[in-house]
Amino acid sequence: MSVVYITKPGVKVHLEAKHLVARGENFQQTIYTFNLERLILVGKVEITYAALSHLLRNNTSVIFLTRQGNYLGSLNGSDPKNVFLRVCQYEKLQDKEFKLKTARSIVAGKIRNMRTLAMRMGRTLRSEECSGIAQNLSRFYTLVQSAESVESLRGLEGQATKIYFQALRLGFAKELEFKKRTRRPPTDPVNACLSFGYTILMNVVLGAICAVGLDPALGNLHELSYGRVSLALDLMEEFRTPIVDMTVLACFNLGILKKDDFWRDEPEVAEDDCESGKWVEQVDMLAPEESTQEQARALEKGGAEGPGEEDAGVVGVFLKKEPKKRFLNRLEKRLSMLLHYPRLDKKLTLRQVIERQAEHYASYVRGECSQYEPIAPR
Repeated sequence: MSVVYITKPGVKVHLEAKHLVARGENFQQTIYTFNLERLILVGKVEITYAALSHLLRNNTSVIFLTRQGNYLGSLNGSDPKNVFLRVCQYEKLQDKEFKLKTARSIVAGKIRNMRTLAMRMGRTLRSEECSGIAQNLSRFYTLVQSAESVESLRGLEGQATKIYFQALRLGFAKELEFKKRTRRPPTDPVNACLSFGYTILMNVVLGAICAVGLDPALGNLHELSYGRVSLALDLMEEFRTPIVDMTVLACFNLGILKKDDFWRDEPEVAEDDCESGKWVEQVDMLAPEESTQEQARALEKGGAEGPGEEDAGVVGVFLKKEPKKRFLNRLEKRLSMLLHYPRLDKKLTLRQVIERQAEHYASYVRGECSQYEPIAPR
Protein backbone atom coordinates (compact mmCIF):
# COMPACT_ATOMS: atom_id res chain seq x y z
CA MET A 1 0.00 0.00 0.00
CA SER A 2 1.11 3.60 -0.53
CA VAL A 3 0.57 7.06 0.90
CA VAL A 4 0.35 10.25 -1.18
CA TYR A 5 0.98 13.78 0.09
CA ILE A 6 -0.15 16.81 -1.94
CA THR A 7 1.50 20.01 -0.73
CA LYS A 8 1.35 22.55 -3.60
CA PRO A 9 -1.13 25.39 -2.94
CA GLY A 10 -3.84 25.84 -5.56
CA VAL A 11 -3.81 22.26 -6.82
CA LYS A 12 -7.15 20.58 -7.54
CA VAL A 13 -7.56 16.80 -7.52
CA HIS A 14 -9.84 15.33 -10.23
CA LEU A 15 -10.99 11.85 -11.17
CA GLU A 16 -10.10 10.71 -14.68
CA ALA A 17 -11.04 7.16 -15.64
CA LYS A 18 -9.93 5.04 -12.67
CA HIS A 19 -7.14 7.25 -11.40
CA LEU A 20 -6.72 10.75 -9.98
CA VAL A 21 -5.01 13.74 -11.51
CA ALA A 22 -3.58 16.57 -9.39
CA ARG A 23 -3.62 19.68 -11.56
CA GLY A 24 -2.53 23.26 -10.93
CA GLU A 25 -0.87 26.15 -12.75
CA ASN A 26 2.00 24.71 -14.82
CA PHE A 27 1.64 21.46 -12.92
CA GLN A 28 -0.01 18.08 -13.45
CA GLN A 29 0.60 14.65 -11.96
CA THR A 30 -1.25 11.35 -12.07
CA ILE A 31 -2.04 9.47 -8.85
CA TYR A 32 -2.84 5.78 -9.26
CA THR A 33 -5.28 4.49 -6.65
CA PHE A 34 -5.18 0.71 -7.01
CA ASN A 35 -2.84 0.40 -3.99
CA LEU A 36 -3.44 3.80 -2.37
CA GLU A 37 -4.04 3.59 1.38
CA ARG A 38 -4.17 7.27 2.33
CA LEU A 39 -4.31 10.64 0.54
CA ILE A 40 -3.04 13.58 2.65
CA LEU A 41 -3.91 17.10 1.51
CA VAL A 42 -1.72 19.83 3.02
CA GLY A 43 -2.85 23.45 2.86
CA LYS A 44 -4.97 24.97 0.09
CA VAL A 45 -5.56 21.85 -1.97
CA GLU A 46 -9.01 21.13 -3.44
CA ILE A 47 -10.61 17.80 -4.36
CA THR A 48 -13.73 17.15 -6.45
CA TYR A 49 -16.80 15.18 -5.41
CA ALA A 50 -16.05 12.52 -8.02
CA ALA A 51 -12.52 12.07 -6.73
CA LEU A 52 -13.73 11.82 -3.12
CA SER A 53 -16.41 9.30 -4.04
CA HIS A 54 -13.88 7.16 -5.87
CA LEU A 55 -11.50 7.18 -2.90
CA LEU A 56 -14.21 6.37 -0.35
CA ARG A 57 -15.56 3.50 -2.49
CA ASN A 58 -12.05 2.07 -2.45
CA ASN A 59 -11.71 2.54 1.34
CA THR A 60 -8.94 5.11 0.89
CA SER A 61 -8.73 7.63 3.72
CA VAL A 62 -8.45 11.36 2.93
CA ILE A 63 -6.65 13.47 5.56
CA PHE A 64 -6.79 17.27 5.66
CA LEU A 65 -3.92 19.23 7.27
CA THR A 66 -3.22 22.96 7.43
CA ARG A 67 -0.05 24.23 5.78
CA GLN A 68 1.55 24.21 9.26
CA GLY A 69 0.69 20.54 9.67
CA ASN A 70 -2.24 20.88 12.06
CA TYR A 71 -4.96 18.26 11.73
CA LEU A 72 -8.29 19.51 10.34
CA GLY A 73 -10.18 16.27 9.80
CA SER A 74 -10.44 13.13 7.72
CA LEU A 75 -12.85 11.17 5.54
CA ASN A 76 -13.03 7.39 5.56
CA GLY A 77 -14.97 4.70 3.74
CA SER A 78 -17.91 2.76 5.15
CA ASP A 79 -18.05 2.49 8.91
CA PRO A 80 -16.69 -0.70 10.46
CA LYS A 81 -19.26 -3.42 11.09
CA ASN A 82 -17.68 -4.70 14.30
CA VAL A 83 -20.39 -3.54 16.68
CA PHE A 84 -19.59 -6.27 19.24
CA LEU A 85 -16.05 -4.97 19.67
CA ARG A 86 -17.40 -1.50 20.35
CA VAL A 87 -19.86 -2.89 22.88
CA CYS A 88 -16.87 -4.38 24.70
CA GLN A 89 -15.19 -0.96 24.63
CA TYR A 90 -18.26 0.72 26.14
CA GLU A 91 -18.36 -1.89 28.89
CA LYS A 92 -14.66 -1.39 29.68
CA LEU A 93 -15.29 2.36 29.87
CA GLN A 94 -17.05 1.75 33.19
CA ASP A 95 -14.29 -0.51 34.51
CA LYS A 96 -11.93 1.73 36.51
CA GLU A 97 -9.46 -1.09 37.12
CA PHE A 98 -9.22 -1.80 33.39
CA LYS A 99 -8.62 1.87 32.61
CA LEU A 100 -5.92 2.19 35.29
CA LYS A 101 -4.19 -1.03 34.24
CA THR A 102 -4.19 0.02 30.58
CA ALA A 103 -3.01 3.55 31.31
CA ARG A 104 -0.13 2.10 33.37
CA SER A 105 0.97 0.00 30.41
CA ILE A 106 0.76 2.95 28.01
CA VAL A 107 2.79 5.31 30.22
CA ALA A 108 5.31 2.61 31.09
CA GLY A 109 5.81 1.82 27.41
CA LYS A 110 6.37 5.47 26.55
CA ILE A 111 8.86 6.00 29.39
CA ARG A 112 10.73 2.81 28.51
CA ASN A 113 11.22 3.99 24.94
CA MET A 114 12.28 7.47 26.06
CA ARG A 115 14.79 5.89 28.45
CA THR A 116 16.19 3.70 25.65
CA LEU A 117 16.89 6.74 23.45
CA ALA A 118 18.38 8.70 26.36
CA MET A 119 20.72 5.78 27.12
CA ARG A 120 21.71 5.53 23.46
CA MET A 121 22.43 9.25 23.31
CA GLY A 122 24.47 8.99 26.51
CA ARG A 123 26.70 6.37 24.89
CA THR A 124 26.93 8.08 21.49
CA LEU A 125 27.57 11.58 22.83
CA ARG A 126 29.48 10.32 25.87
CA SER A 127 27.17 12.51 27.88
CA GLU A 128 26.86 12.00 31.62
CA GLU A 129 23.81 14.25 31.56
CA CYS A 130 21.97 11.94 29.14
CA SER A 131 22.98 8.89 31.15
CA GLY A 132 21.76 10.56 34.34
CA ILE A 133 18.41 11.40 32.71
CA ALA A 134 18.08 7.77 31.60
CA GLN A 135 18.55 6.67 35.22
CA ASN A 136 15.96 9.22 36.33
CA LEU A 137 13.52 7.85 33.76
CA SER A 138 14.08 4.39 35.23
CA ARG A 139 12.86 5.79 38.55
CA PHE A 140 9.71 7.12 36.88
CA TYR A 141 9.20 3.75 35.19
CA THR A 142 9.14 2.13 38.65
CA LEU A 143 6.76 4.76 40.04
CA VAL A 144 4.31 4.11 37.21
CA GLN A 145 3.89 0.49 38.27
CA SER A 146 2.49 1.55 41.65
CA ALA A 147 0.40 4.55 40.53
CA GLU A 148 -3.10 4.31 42.02
CA SER A 149 -5.03 6.59 39.67
CA VAL A 150 -5.07 7.68 36.06
CA GLU A 151 -4.65 11.28 37.21
CA SER A 152 -1.38 10.45 38.98
CA LEU A 153 -0.21 8.59 35.86
CA ARG A 154 -0.80 11.71 33.77
CA GLY A 155 1.32 13.66 36.23
CA LEU A 156 4.15 11.12 36.11
CA GLU A 157 4.01 10.99 32.32
CA GLY A 158 4.23 14.77 32.10
CA GLN A 159 7.21 14.97 34.46
CA ALA A 160 9.05 12.14 32.72
CA THR A 161 8.49 13.68 29.29
CA LYS A 162 9.80 17.05 30.47
CA ILE A 163 12.97 15.40 31.76
CA TYR A 164 13.35 13.36 28.56
CA PHE A 165 13.32 16.49 26.39
CA GLN A 166 16.25 17.80 28.42
CA ALA A 167 18.22 14.85 27.04
CA LEU A 168 16.81 15.09 23.52
CA ARG A 169 17.89 18.73 23.17
CA LEU A 170 21.53 17.66 23.53
CA GLY A 171 21.26 15.81 20.22
CA PHE A 172 20.77 19.05 18.24
CA ALA A 173 23.04 21.94 17.35
CA LYS A 174 22.68 24.99 19.61
CA GLU A 175 21.85 27.19 16.62
CA LEU A 176 18.49 25.40 16.33
CA GLU A 177 17.48 26.95 19.69
CA PHE A 178 15.73 23.81 20.92
CA LYS A 179 15.55 24.19 24.70
CA LYS A 180 12.23 22.64 25.61
CA ARG A 181 9.04 21.31 24.03
CA THR A 182 6.79 24.11 22.77
CA ARG A 183 3.62 23.30 20.87
CA ARG A 184 1.09 26.03 20.16
CA PRO A 185 2.90 27.36 18.24
CA PRO A 186 6.27 25.61 17.92
CA THR A 187 8.97 28.23 18.47
CA ASP A 188 12.03 26.66 16.83
CA PRO A 189 12.84 24.27 13.95
CA VAL A 190 13.03 21.13 16.10
CA ASN A 191 9.64 21.78 17.71
CA ALA A 192 8.16 22.52 14.28
CA CYS A 193 9.25 19.07 13.07
CA LEU A 194 8.11 17.33 16.26
CA SER A 195 4.64 18.87 16.03
CA PHE A 196 4.26 18.04 12.34
CA GLY A 197 5.59 14.52 12.86
CA TYR A 198 3.26 13.83 15.79
CA THR A 199 0.31 14.95 13.66
CA ILE A 200 1.23 12.49 10.91
CA LEU A 201 1.81 9.71 13.46
CA MET A 202 -1.53 10.34 15.12
CA ASN A 203 -3.28 9.93 11.78
CA VAL A 204 -1.46 6.67 11.05
CA VAL A 205 -2.54 5.31 14.44
CA LEU A 206 -6.09 6.60 13.93
CA GLY A 207 -6.30 4.80 10.59
CA ALA A 208 -5.15 1.53 12.17
CA ILE A 209 -7.72 1.87 14.98
CA CYS A 210 -10.59 2.53 12.59
CA ALA A 211 -9.54 -0.38 10.35
CA VAL A 212 -9.85 -2.78 13.29
CA GLY A 213 -13.32 -1.47 14.18
CA LEU A 214 -12.47 0.24 17.45
CA ASP A 215 -14.11 3.48 18.55
CA PRO A 216 -11.22 5.98 18.50
CA ALA A 217 -12.88 8.26 21.06
CA LEU A 218 -12.69 5.76 23.95
CA GLY A 219 -9.25 6.09 25.51
CA ASN A 220 -7.84 5.28 28.91
CA LEU A 221 -4.93 7.63 29.65
CA HIS A 222 -6.44 10.52 27.68
CA GLU A 223 -9.81 11.45 29.11
CA LEU A 224 -12.99 11.63 27.07
CA SER A 225 -13.54 15.00 25.42
CA TYR A 226 -15.80 16.26 22.65
CA GLY A 227 -14.11 15.69 19.30
CA ARG A 228 -10.98 14.08 20.75
CA VAL A 229 -9.75 10.72 19.43
CA SER A 230 -8.49 9.68 22.86
CA LEU A 231 -7.67 6.07 21.94
CA ALA A 232 -5.48 7.20 19.04
CA LEU A 233 -3.66 9.53 21.43
CA ASP A 234 -3.22 6.62 23.85
CA LEU A 235 -1.82 4.16 21.34
CA MET A 236 0.52 6.63 19.67
CA GLU A 237 2.45 7.25 22.91
CA GLU A 238 4.72 4.21 22.51
CA PHE A 239 5.60 5.28 18.94
CA ARG A 240 6.52 8.92 19.53
CA THR A 241 10.17 8.29 20.37
CA PRO A 242 11.04 5.42 17.98
CA ILE A 243 9.30 7.01 14.99
CA VAL A 244 9.02 10.80 15.22
CA ASP A 245 11.85 11.73 17.59
CA MET A 246 14.31 9.44 15.82
CA THR A 247 13.26 10.89 12.46
CA VAL A 248 13.74 14.47 13.64
CA LEU A 249 17.18 13.65 15.04
CA ALA A 250 18.18 12.06 11.74
CA CYS A 251 16.87 14.96 9.64
CA PHE A 252 19.05 17.53 11.40
CA ASN A 253 22.11 15.41 12.14
CA LEU A 254 22.31 14.09 8.56
CA GLY A 255 21.83 17.55 7.07
CA ILE A 256 18.45 16.73 5.51
CA LEU A 257 17.03 19.82 7.22
CA LYS A 258 18.79 23.05 8.20
CA LYS A 259 17.77 26.17 10.07
CA ASP A 260 17.02 28.12 6.89
CA ASP A 261 14.45 25.48 5.85
CA PHE A 262 11.92 27.14 8.20
CA TRP A 263 9.88 30.32 8.20
CA ARG A 264 8.66 32.39 11.13
CA ASP A 265 4.98 33.23 11.48
CA GLU A 266 3.27 33.85 8.08
CA PRO A 267 5.68 34.04 5.10
CA GLU A 268 5.85 37.31 3.20
CA VAL A 269 6.02 35.68 -0.24
CA ALA A 270 3.33 35.12 -2.83
CA GLU A 271 2.39 31.58 -3.68
CA ASP A 272 3.77 32.07 -7.23
CA ASP A 273 7.23 32.71 -5.78
CA CYS A 274 7.44 29.24 -4.23
CA GLU A 275 9.98 26.86 -5.61
CA SER A 276 8.79 24.68 -8.45
CA GLY A 277 9.15 20.96 -8.20
CA LYS A 278 7.35 17.76 -7.43
CA TRP A 279 4.48 18.66 -5.15
CA VAL A 280 2.84 15.25 -5.07
CA GLU A 281 4.87 12.73 -3.14
CA GLN A 282 4.01 9.03 -3.34
CA VAL A 283 5.74 6.53 -1.07
CA ASP A 284 5.59 2.77 -1.56
CA MET A 285 4.96 1.33 1.89
CA LEU A 286 5.89 -2.20 0.78
CA ALA A 287 9.32 -1.18 -0.49
CA PRO A 288 12.46 -1.77 1.60
CA GLU A 289 14.03 1.08 3.54
CA GLU A 290 16.64 1.72 0.91
CA SER A 291 14.00 2.75 -1.67
CA THR A 292 11.66 4.56 0.03
CA GLN A 293 0.73 19.07 16.26
CA GLU A 294 -1.13 17.79 17.57
CA GLN A 295 -4.77 18.11 16.45
CA ALA A 296 -5.59 21.76 16.41
CA ARG A 297 -8.93 23.34 17.12
CA ALA A 298 -10.89 20.23 16.17
CA LEU A 299 -9.78 18.62 19.41
CA GLU A 300 -10.69 21.76 21.38
CA LYS A 301 -8.49 20.98 24.38
CA GLY A 302 -5.31 20.28 22.49
CA GLY A 303 -4.42 17.20 20.58
CA ALA A 304 -1.65 14.69 20.34
CA GLU A 305 -0.06 16.01 23.51
CA GLY A 306 -3.05 16.83 25.65
CA PRO A 307 -4.61 20.13 26.71
CA GLY A 308 -2.97 23.36 25.69
CA GLU A 309 -3.91 26.86 24.64
CA GLU A 310 -2.35 28.65 21.69
CA ASP A 311 -0.13 31.56 22.69
CA ALA A 312 -1.04 34.31 20.24
CA GLY A 313 1.85 36.47 21.42
CA VAL A 314 4.55 34.00 20.36
CA VAL A 315 5.95 33.85 16.83
CA GLY A 316 5.67 30.34 15.42
CA VAL A 317 8.26 28.53 13.35
CA PHE A 318 7.20 26.20 10.53
CA LEU A 319 8.69 24.10 7.76
CA LYS A 320 8.88 25.58 4.28
CA LYS A 321 7.25 23.59 1.50
CA GLU A 322 10.18 21.87 -0.16
CA PRO A 323 11.86 20.94 3.17
CA LYS A 324 8.48 19.64 4.34
CA LYS A 325 8.56 17.09 1.52
CA ARG A 326 12.05 16.00 2.56
CA PHE A 327 10.84 15.54 6.13
CA LEU A 328 7.81 13.54 4.98
CA ASN A 329 10.03 11.30 2.85
CA ARG A 330 12.30 10.61 5.81
CA LEU A 331 9.31 9.94 8.10
CA GLU A 332 7.81 7.50 5.61
CA LYS A 333 11.20 5.83 5.30
CA ARG A 334 11.23 5.39 9.06
CA LEU A 335 7.72 3.93 8.99
CA SER A 336 8.95 1.44 6.38
CA MET A 337 11.87 0.29 8.55
CA LEU A 338 11.78 -3.39 9.49
CA LEU A 339 12.03 -4.54 13.08
CA HIS A 340 11.29 -7.73 14.97
CA TYR A 341 7.73 -7.92 16.29
CA PRO A 342 7.76 -10.38 19.21
CA ARG A 343 4.03 -11.10 19.27
CA LEU A 344 4.29 -12.70 15.81
CA ASP A 345 8.01 -13.53 16.03
CA LYS A 346 8.65 -11.98 12.61
CA LYS A 347 9.93 -8.80 11.05
CA LEU A 348 7.42 -6.09 10.16
CA THR A 349 7.63 -2.47 9.10
CA LEU A 350 6.89 0.06 11.81
CA ARG A 351 3.66 0.95 10.00
CA GLN A 352 2.63 -2.70 10.09
CA VAL A 353 3.57 -2.83 13.78
CA ILE A 354 1.16 0.06 14.44
CA GLU A 355 -1.58 -1.95 12.71
CA ARG A 356 -0.74 -5.10 14.70
CA GLN A 357 -0.76 -3.12 17.95
CA ALA A 358 -4.28 -1.88 17.15
CA GLU A 359 -5.31 -5.50 16.64
CA HIS A 360 -3.57 -6.43 19.89
CA TYR A 361 -5.54 -3.75 21.74
CA ALA A 362 -8.79 -5.07 20.22
CA SER A 363 -7.92 -8.57 21.46
CA TYR A 364 -7.18 -7.13 24.89
CA VAL A 365 -10.58 -5.37 24.99
CA ARG A 366 -12.30 -8.63 24.05
CA GLY A 367 -10.53 -10.40 26.93
CA GLU A 368 -8.40 -12.62 24.69
CA CYS A 369 -5.20 -11.49 26.46
CA SER A 370 -4.67 -10.20 29.97
CA GLN A 371 -2.43 -7.19 29.27
CA TYR A 372 -1.82 -4.57 26.59
CA GLU A 373 1.90 -4.64 25.85
CA PRO A 374 3.50 -1.63 24.12
CA ILE A 375 6.42 -2.27 21.78
CA ALA A 376 9.99 -1.67 22.89
CA PRO A 377 12.23 -1.36 19.79
CA ARG A 378 15.95 -1.38 20.56
